[in-house]
Amino acid sequence: MLRGVCGRSVQRLFREAANLRGHLRKRCLASYYPADHSRLGPVPPCMVAQWTRSALVVLQGGEESVILKGSASRSQLGSAAHQGTPMAVGRFLAMVGVLVWRQTDSKYLLLQRSAAKDFAAGQWECVTGRLEQGESFVQTVRREAFEELGLDVQVEFILGTTHFYRGDALPENEIVGVHYGCSIPGATSMRLSDEHCAYQRVTAEQAQALFPAGHWLRVLIARAEAIRGLIPQTLLQFYRHEGFEP
Repeated sequence: MLRGVCGRSVQRLFREAANLRGHLRKRCLASYYPADHSRLGPVPPCMVAQWTRSALVVLQGGEESVILKGSASRSQLGSAAHQGTPMAVGRFLAMVGVLVWRQTDSKYLLLQRSAAKDFAAGQWECVTGRLEQGESFVQTVRREAFEELGLDVQVEFILGTTHFYRGDALPENEIVGVHYGCSIPGATSMRLSDEHCAYQRVTAEQAQALFPAGHWLRVLIARAEAIRGLIPQTLLQFYRHEGFEP
């Protein structure tokens, strides 16, 4: 099957496909990353995709498809490669970080991960958690804060984004996330979940002394401190009334 001829040489494309055929049949990938590292997306079981110089070649069930690069955008090519196949649950992981400070003394809340955690046990962090299907980022912020702290937080502003691997650098461990700055009243009582074994409240200066240079939590707290000093009150009020998701 040939799509998007656009005047290019059909013979050349099939020569390229023929050269790849034997190689492709030996591979069955969950995901494929082209040479420029932009993500193609999930490839269905028993489907193999390979970029050639001028086309995307897809082999599935013994049938070969050749899709010219010049005839579609990268996102369209990715869609064509797995058209009709639903995205696997949990295939793409998204998370939130929730950095909480008290409104009365501006101290930031740090949580120590339980020894039973399968990743980064014993390390200090803020509230974190992955999105569940059907949730928005802000809904996840509120759910995770309540689950881990027993608190309803005031979402103030977005601190930034993050990208990391939860373990080995494999596609199934890849996570992208958004960090939010949130506040609570000073007299609020807190209840830790079993995800954490201890907590402490620190000033921005204490956080700089507690963590080494470049540590993500040290950087995040310094960023929150800077934004809190720069952000106009009118913008804070806008976020409180309008939220972050149109």
